[in-house]
Amino acid sequence: MENYNPPPLILAFDARGTTSQTINVPMEGTTRSLTIYSYRDTKINGKVTDSDLIDFTTKITSGTNVSDTWIFTKKVVNDALSYELEIEISPNLGGARTGSITLTQESSGKTVTINISQAAGVVIQEY
Repeated sequence: MENYNPPPLILAFDARGTTSQTINVPMEGTTRSLTIYSYRDTKINGKVTDSDLIDFTTKITSGTNVSDTWIFTKKVVNDALSYELEIEISPNLGGARTGSITLTQESSGKTVTINISQAAGVVIQEY
């Protein structure tokens, strides 16, 4: 059986974190939360003296011939350097589907990608 609940990852807009993540979703749908680090460091003489939380935009894209209304996101400020991004995937009553969520940091243009793959729904007809 495929692991539909991998350990949570930290996604970041810098070299210290992973900049992409794949989420495999069962046909029943799921809700996942990811920590997204999005900040800018201020350095004086090579030492970090301050860090500011930087906002990001979210763009949802679906695979061919699939509407993007099956993926929903909600972001909340988590702490001084990160957001909590909640991703809700609706149940799937059709064929397997894929999509992605691209997060773009406003001030730098850096991106983080979350790829989503959802199993096909199983249709059972009883007579």
